[in-house]
Amino acid sequence: TRSSKLKGFRTWNMEYNGENAVYYALYPESWTIYDLPGQNIMLTCHQLSPVIPNNYKDSSLPVSLFNWTVENK
Repeated sequence: TRSSKLKGFRTWNMEYNGENAVYYALYPESWTIYDLPGQNIMLTCHQLSPVIPNNYKDSSLPVSLFNWTVENK
């Protein structure tokens, strides 16, 4: 069992089976779906990078929007 080294999170089990996650990418967006079978919860993280037409400088800034969806099965 791998635990966190952060104060207050030492008792959290930080292991996750990668077989329960799926990653999709189609620039400028990507999304990852995490299935948590023990909790009957599905998490989806949708990530969107900015694309500004004819503006390569601002489009390449290291920024992104993350939108999380939680589904209680």
